Amino acid sequence: MVTSVTGEDTMADFVAKSTVKSAERVLATPFASKTALNTIITTILANEALRTAMGGTASHDSSEDGFSVTLKCHAASGELYNVAFKRDKVTVSSFEADSILSTIETWADTIPALA
Repeated sequence: MVTSVTGEDTMADFVAKSTVKSAERVLATPFASKTALNTIITTILANEALRTAMGGTASHDSSEDGFSVTLKCHAASGELYNVAFKRDKVTVSSFEADSILSTIETWADTIPALA
């Protein structure tokens, strides 16, 4: 409790610390199979420019394979965000800076399977 000027107890307010955004791209042609989706995993793991842009070392834990892939990424600024690849869409979530979405969107535009 916070005590007001009048001496009465008042409830403290929550104060927003950030604005978190989410965006998704619905694919024109959904992935036909897990193998097709895995082609994007291979592309991501081998893509030096993407690894540099996302600020980390790509790795693959096959014990948790599914028909979706979520990358936990961080921007050069230290901001953390996620990029999820599913059969029919790609979702960028938990980001604040619009430049993160712009970077991912620009990269996705160069990958025909992500059209």
